[in-house]
Amino acid sequence: MGKQNTAFQYLSTTGAGIAVGTNIDLGGFMRGSDLAGTLVISATAGVLFTVSASQAVTFAIPIACTGPITMTTSAGDHFVVFYRKRL
Repeated sequence: MGKQNTAFQYLSTTGAGIAVGTNIDLGGFMRGSDLAGTLVISATAGVLFTVSASQAVTFAIPIACTGPITMTTSAGDHFVVFYRKRL
């Protein structure tokens, strides 16, 4: 994507250690249901976010993540992560 393109992609999944992307802008994330479950978004340096009760989180200014980002969900719950590739 070019610098003028502000469109975000999304990833909807469950599981452990799911690769979201490398060198991305994180726009937010959303729980897929009200089931018990936890979402953990991690970078090379460690955990960025752990969410278990928030229905949806969006950032007015996306968070720049320069390393590989992975996502882990628990209890069979699914989550959606919004992101775009950084240039």
